[in-house]
Amino acid sequence: MAEGSQRQAPLLGQQPSSSVRVRADHSWVADEPRETESIYKNCESDIPDSMFTDIQTPPTEDFEVRIPTARHRICSNWAWGTVPMYEIAFKHLGIRLPFTDLKVSIFRHLHLAPSQLHPNSLAFIKAFEMTVEHLGLGPTLPLFFYHFGLQRSCPRGDKAKGKLAKGAPTPETKHGWVSLRQRKRLFDMYEESVRGFKSVFYGVRPMTSKGWYNFVRRGHRVDDQGRELGELTAEERMDYKKLVEFVEGLPPYVLEDSDGEPLLGEDGQRMTSTKLIATRELIACDTPEKLTVFWSKMSSAAAALRQARAAKNKREASSTMTTSSAQQSPTISAADRSKRIRLSGEEDTSSHREQEVVDLDGQDDSSNPGPHRLTPGAPAEDFVLPPIYAHGPLLDGRTKVKINPADEAILTDIGPEALRSEIATQSMALLKLIEVATFLNGRECKYLAERDDARKALLGVERRLAESEASCERYREEHKTLSSNLKETEDRLKTLSEEKDGIQIEVEGLKAKINELEEKLVCQQASGMIEEEEKEVDPQGDYASSSRAALIAKIQEYESNMVAAASFSFNNAIAQLRILNPNLGEEGLNEEKEVRDGQICSPPPTD
Repeated sequence: MAEGSQRQAPLLGQQPSSSVRVRADHSWVADEPRETESIYKNCESDIPDSMFTDIQTPPTEDFEVRIPTARHRICSNWAWGTVPMYEIAFKHLGIRLPFTDLKVSIFRHLHLAPSQLHPNSLAFIKAFEMTVEHLGLGPTLPLFFYHFGLQRSCPRGDKAKGKLAKGAPTPETKHGWVSLRQRKRLFDMYEESVRGFKSVFYGVRPMTSKGWYNFVRRGHRVDDQGRELGELTAEERMDYKKLVEFVEGLPPYVLEDSDGEPLLGEDGQRMTSTKLIATRELIACDTPEKLTVFWSKMSSAAAALRQARAAKNKREASSTMTTSSAQQSPTISAADRSKRIRLSGEEDTSSHREQEVVDLDGQDDSSNPGPHRLTPGAPAEDFVLPPIYAHGPLLDGRTKVKINPADEAILTDIGPEALRSEIATQSMALLKLIEVATFLNGRECKYLAERDDARKALLGVERRLAESEASCERYREEHKTLSSNLKETEDRLKTLSEEKDGIQIEVEGLKAKINELEEKLVCQQASGMIEEEEKEVDPQGDYASSSRAALIAKIQEYESNMVAAASFSFNNAIAQLRILNPNLGEEGLNEEKEVRDGQICSPPPTD
């Protein structure tokens, strides 16, 4: 789906809010990506048929292609939500949207756009994903970056600056595409030199919120800086070990020249090279059937042997120099060439540079049919059977079976009775051979069944071992945490013990002080302590030595005396008034009554 860059297709669903666009500083970018225009610029009205627009996995309809304008570069600021992509990523590398979890995590961890990675690096990522899926491993970010490191390309102009003099100021260096390098070579390079991709690019833009969240979703957990990764877990270390062992277990390449002749080293030994995962062929497998054929081809030497043998038979069929004597006793060159097979189509230059010489003389030559190295009158040291399985069909309706001339001469001299006896003897031997083979086959099948059971049990043991290692790693972390907590608790206990000792000393001091104060209180109570208020009431100290009971009795005595004095004074006043006023009326007069409003009345009950 190719669209013009000016038309804004609405997103289905809610759009995430975009921030204010800031003009990016591209001064560090090399000149080539900043100056290269796209061959698809301004082609909205006439989209070329060669343009590859199959960018997403069916039935996904979340993304669209955006046509660049003349001002757009691969490193430019594109329209909102648009990501620039090289067409080679979709057309030849087989990458499809939405990106997988691992790809998104790699882009986020490196803080790079997909177009900043070299196509060979994108091929490495996809080949890594497909390989770990084939092996049943976990495609984690730490495992990927444990095997792959980074290297950034330097433009030719910057390379030409040469080594700077000591103390000279370092000029600003521009950078191009970022590439991945392997810790150990496990994957072939997709292409030694990828050409023609730099001007073939366009933008891809999500049309739905689902597509948008594929670009911005959170990836795998990394550290606080988003850069440094911790050590591999036990499962990841075991996964990487399985990956390395798988590649190291692949049969090596046996080198030939363009004519199919063997390549020999200086010591005359045949030359081979280490077999790596064919990245280009792997990422071209777009169906499960093709993947099955690819992995079978990579790991099976027999399949490659059949292909090489068929090619060799075609070459030998076109030659008119082959004779029956040469077939029985081939020359050294032909024998060595029959041992030589090419396990892949084309060998890259890096493989030739890293040639490894391997001596194969001790190995069985299954590609050379019939007996060889026979000495008349002596048993053969090695007798090689014809390659029944590797060769394919040996006999058909047009095949002529011939007898060795020497054997034909011997059989001619044998009489009919002796010939019948020989036939009977050899027939019995053949029947015995069949019987022994049947017996051994039954026993071998039993052993093979036991082997298969043992392999299944081994898988369970390996799985339990991995789980045990993971549990052990977790327990180690817990032990480390508990040890740290125990140390902190012991330090806290020591501090609290010291505080407790100090508090106990303080308590003992306070107890002693309390005892001292109690003793003083007893002494003061015994001696009669005089307070300040008592001194103000009794300045002479007349009652200082009196007890509380004595003081209460004294108070009651004073109250009785005061009542008696008041009654005496009242009666005295009445008697005097009687003398002065003989006619004084005394009715209602009482010492407990009072005058209120000109009348004599008793006080209220509440008073």
